[in-house]
Amino acid sequence: GHRQFLGVYTKASESEASWSEVFTHLVKRGLDPASVKYIVSDKHIGMRKAIAKYFPKALWQRCQTHTQRNSESKIKGRDQKEKLHQHLRDVFNSPNEKTAYGRADKLIEHYGKTHPKLSDWLEESLPEALTVFELPKKHRKRLRTNNLIERFNGEIKRRTKVIRIFPNRDSLL
Repeated sequence: GHRQFLGVYTKASESEASWSEVFTHLVKRGLDPASVKYIVSDKHIGMRKAIAKYFPKALWQRCQTHTQRNSESKIKGRDQKEKLHQHLRDVFNSPNEKTAYGRADKLIEHYGKTHPKLSDWLEESLPEALTVFELPKKHRKRLRTNNLIERFNGEIKRRTKVIRIFPNRDSLL
């Protein structure tokens, strides 16, 4: 029931090779791949490939915050984006998996008439953001996004922005 950082890594990209190095390091430090049950992240292709390779039995949850932001880029107008935001919140805040998928189907159908590209994208993307419903209810709110790490990364950026250049990795860490 607790989240914790397992490491801090500096990588040039979010490639499969970069994530494979991170996961290899974690496994060498003692992380049992079979003990990893659930991973929440954004949808970087490299990360997804590395997760499938190192933690094939883990459930993967697409960050709901990232899903929401990505969906809003597919529609124009502030009012339209706010309505979409509320519709997605309604899906994500469903009391159970059956209700969430029912609301998702209605949402996809609703936008199919006026925004078919958005509707197609939602049909493909929403199931990835609803994996959290396979977890016990008490864990869902905290494990549906990767906001914790995003907040941490934002703080790193804020603190390192004034320095701009580090002579080596150790000085950065």
